[in-house]
Amino acid sequence: MWSLVLGIASFVLSCGLLTGIPAIILGTQARRAVANGQADNGGLATAGIVLGWVAVGLSVVAIALAAILFPALLAWVGSIPDQQ
Repeated sequence: MWSLVLGIASFVLSCGLLTGIPAIILGTQARRAVANGQADNGGLATAGIVLGWVAVGLSVVAIALAAILFPALLAWVGSIPDQQ
């Protein structure tokens, strides 16, 4: 259950890495518990893992784009002539 909650929170609260990684970890532990017969929430665990991986992937893409585009933005702003 917590894996799914953290996976959803990673999108709603836009904190992909902070909640996506714990969603993956907790989902993996929940799937092990289902395999051992200690739990019956395998679907929730799988959904949490998928949402966690998607959130982590999107966060990595966003960080990479920011690292690429931020210097370009600074160069563009620096090339604007002063207005007097």
